[in-house]
Amino acid sequence: MAPDLIGHGLGPSPGATCTVATLTSALLPLFAAPALPWGLLIGHSLGGVIALHLPPVPRIVLVDPPLELSANQTRGVVEGTLDDFKNLKSVEEFMKRNPRWTERDAVIKVYGESVCDPAAVEALFRVRHL
Repeated sequence: MAPDLIGHGLGPSPGATCTVATLTSALLPLFAAPALPWGLLIGHSLGGVIALHLPPVPRIVLVDPPLELSANQTRGVVEGTLDDFKNLKSVEEFMKRNPRWTERDAVIKVYGESVCDPAAVEALFRVRHL
C-alpha cells in the first residue's frame, strides 16, 4: 500500500494547516485495519519523518529522509521548492538538469510537482523551521 499524504499526490489539500501531526493522524486508520499486517514500513522523504511518528512496526526503512538544516539552508530549500511549484519545468528541462535521469524519472518528477499543494509544503516548513 502506498497512500498519498494530505497535500501530496491525489490526497486532499489541507491548505496552510498541514503539520506532521496532521499527516500522521490521517494515516492512523490504516494501522487499525485488522486485515493489514504491518511487518515493514517504508517512509520516503517526508514520509520518513511520519513513519517515525506512527505506531511501532517490526522494521522501518527510511529512504532519503530530511536532513537537519540550519535556518538559512531551510529558507533556501523552501524558496527553491516553492519556486519549482510556481514555475513547473518540462520533462526535457529536468533531463537536461539531471543527465543521469531516465525519461521516466523526469516524468514522475514533473507529475509530482504538478500535484503537490505548495501551501501544504510551505506550512510544513514553517511549523518546523521558519
